[in-house]
Amino acid sequence: MISFQHFIFVLILSGHLFTSIQAIDEPLSLTDNDKLRLRKIVELKTPLSENTLANIYYNVNLRIHLDKSITESQKICDHIKKDSGETIESIYFQTSIAKLITGCQLDQTKLSIKLQSLINDDLIVMDIYRAGLSLANMGKPLDSAKFSRLLIEALKREDSLLNTGLAFQLASKFSKPLDQNPFVEKIADVIVQADEVNAKYLQFEGGLGVSSAVIRGIYQLATAANKPVGITAAQATKFVNYFLSRKYVLTPKGVSEVIETLALFTNNKYHIPYMITKFGSSALSATENPILTIKVTNVLGESVGPVTVTGTSLSMNKDKNNAIMKNISFKPVAGDSTLFAYDFFATKSSLSSGFYTMTVNVSPQKPDARILGNNGIPIGLTILTKVKIDSAELTITDADVGTKTFGLIYPSSLDQLIDVDYLQRIQMKFQIKDSQNDQSVRVHQAFVRFYHLDTKQEITFVSELDSNGFHKIDLNLPAKSKDFNDLSGRYQLDLYIGDPLIIEAISWKIGTINLQFGSLQSNSMTPTAIHRNEYLPKPEIKHIFREQDKRPPALVSNFFTILAMLPLLGLFVAWFKIGVNLSNFKFSLSALLFHGSIAAIFLLYVCFFLKLNMFQTIKYLAGLSFIAYLSGHSLLSNLIRNKK
Repeated sequence: MISFQHFIFVLILSGHLFTSIQAIDEPLSLTDNDKLRLRKIVELKTPLSENTLANIYYNVNLRIHLDKSITESQKICDHIKKDSGETIESIYFQTSIAKLITGCQLDQTKLSIKLQSLINDDLIVMDIYRAGLSLANMGKPLDSAKFSRLLIEALKREDSLLNTGLAFQLASKFSKPLDQNPFVEKIADVIVQADEVNAKYLQFEGGLGVSSAVIRGIYQLATAANKPVGITAAQATKFVNYFLSRKYVLTPKGVSEVIETLALFTNNKYHIPYMITKFGSSALSATENPILTIKVTNVLGESVGPVTVTGTSLSMNKDKNNAIMKNISFKPVAGDSTLFAYDFFATKSSLSSGFYTMTVNVSPQKPDARILGNNGIPIGLTILTKVKIDSAELTITDADVGTKTFGLIYPSSLDQLIDVDYLQRIQMKFQIKDSQNDQSVRVHQAFVRFYHLDTKQEITFVSELDSNGFHKIDLNLPAKSKDFNDLSGRYQLDLYIGDPLIIEAISWKIGTINLQFGSLQSNSMTPTAIHRNEYLPKPEIKHIFREQDKRPPALVSNFFTILAMLPLLGLFVAWFKIGVNLSNFKFSLSALLFHGSIAAIFLLYVCFFLKLNMFQTIKYLAGLSFIAYLSGHSLLSNLIRNKK
């Protein structure tokens, strides 16, 4: 059984967790933990020869974008030189790796000759893309007209979003605008095919690989052709949200696609999103966590350079139109250029407890029209406080004797045993105030618990708040005796207070009360024999089946049985008068088995009527039916052959 202490703990914990889960829906840039996890996915095996060229490329590509350098670069370069480069795929990965590693020189003449021999009119888009990129990686000039023609013809054979994205990327390498134009004209048609998810994400059908290829192709081609990208700021934000949501991929290829696409959004001509998020806890208090820290990065979690962070307005969630603070200037955190902090309790005019929303603007030193998501960003925060209990009283009222009041001081307990009988009334009142400003605080939960010291029985009562700010408990024992199961004895009286906006929940042992309910049964029972009624065994439920319907007399049943058998009697009479023609009957094994099995089936029905049950009948009928089927098929086949 879950005790009340466990229940109140879960209640307060869930309240505090509410303040942290507000940030779950925010698009987060790559964190250090994300980068560490992604590095492990593309980690190379030892020795290097155990890895494919593709996996080596994915590893090098990630480290170039995240670490800006590669360890053991010469070892990797020496390894890829050993590959003979017999296919377009292998040449593509060789040249791509060599381009990323500074000073890695391949035998470009040999690879170029081999590559030119592999290029033909029947290549698929992927091979055309890899062949063209391989030449570009080696610094060789591309025949724009030739590759443009190859791409157009290949797209006619297989026009897919993935192929279109690869064609865009290769077309961005063309030197002649005339060869780029057929692909530039397709950008708008491709963008409208994006699917929106939950009004927050944009992606292309086919998932990460397709979306990555298309987005990189669009931005690269628009940049090379010096044309508008055709993607709005809102669409770019949704695409970024999608790629950030895919940072939990599990394959090296997927990791490379995510990182390369996000890297595109850190430096391009059109859109550079800022990621503005809370760093650390946003549950603030004057004593334990007075500072709110904001993190400003690009989508890869890197610094965006010198910026100014300003909270333009701060308002309570219940009154968002009323700004409590304006122009809140955050200060850079020493040692980390991505962090900015503000102490909300630095001045005496501290905020009252509650849930708040702050609107944040981030301004770079130089205005940049490419920046997205830097203005009007809502940041949720919670102001916590400590509370105290004030003006607490416990009153015992008796109609004959009068009232007796006990003053209560938190956290002290009453040192005397209070005797209360079932004709009296227990009343308790108290105020809950903010420890900082002494103002009355309305909490979410305030319980009083009566805990029987012998039987461990718990009874709880919720306090009610009056117009004067007092929490009250009023127990008329004659009316509430059923809640106690008329159980007399010593009860420990506890007060529990919890709320998402208080730093520490209150658990106060007030004292011990000796309750006497006057029930002869409860007074005569031993403590070990007393149990709460709801935990006693319930009465056994005995199901009574419906009585069988009355059957008709046996005379009626026999009459209808004879009536049903009259046609059979008529058959025998007809045979006797007319005679039976058995001239065509052939005494063969199949004929005897067939007619014998049919007779046995009829006999089985008679046994079912007299003795057998349904399951026994079905078992015997299955065997007889099999014999009847085989012998009947053979008999009919013989009759047909004899007629011919």
